[in-house]
Amino acid sequence: MYAYNKNNKRKIAHSTDCRFIQGVDKRNLGFFNTRYDVVKSGFRLCKCCTHTARLYRKQRYQFLKECKKRGYTTSFDNDVIEVTTPFSKYKLFSKKNKKTFILYHKNSIYSIKNEPSIFPGYHYQHFHSRDLLTILDYIKQHDKYRIENPYENRFIKTKTRREHNEDRSKNPKTRKREKNHRRRERIKLVHTLFEQLEKEKK
Repeated sequence: MYAYNKNNKRKIAHSTDCRFIQGVDKRNLGFFNTRYDVVKSGFRLCKCCTHTARLYRKQRYQFLKECKKRGYTTSFDNDVIEVTTPFSKYKLFSKKNKKTFILYHKNSIYSIKNEPSIFPGYHYQHFHSRDLLTILDYIKQHDKYRIENPYENRFIKTKTRREHNEDRSKNPKTRKREKNHRRRERIKLVHTLFEQLEKEKK
């Protein structure tokens, strides 16, 4: 449950036990049931009282220091920690009453999972930990694996029957042209990854 001051134009939602909301007259309070309702309504979550914020504050200094050391950029907004590496992007947040961070990874053109996600364009990484530095180690290993295996396709979206029939209806020249285009895109992706690795080494 999240509360907000109806008279405050800043559109900030707080947990019900936040000190910034305790002194507000109850008649001036509005409520949201979930964090998704908060974001959907155009509000942002308080950076001091939310569950993720409390866990984040305890490790913030070491986390930011390690991110800077590895060349990662990070931000904290709407109860979500975002980490951007030279290769990809990740989102971390903690569910209420849980003492661990859950990890989500940005979809790529060759790795798209067909499962619902609370973050559009991201998929659940099936990894969680209460230690942010452990998560950074996992991210490093995950990026390394994806760079070394750019063509792995076990998570590539399978075509529906309709899409498959549409492909079959195309003439051979069109299919060949599209196949060559996909091949060039994959080669271009590999060159980009190697360029990023070279910059990181320098």
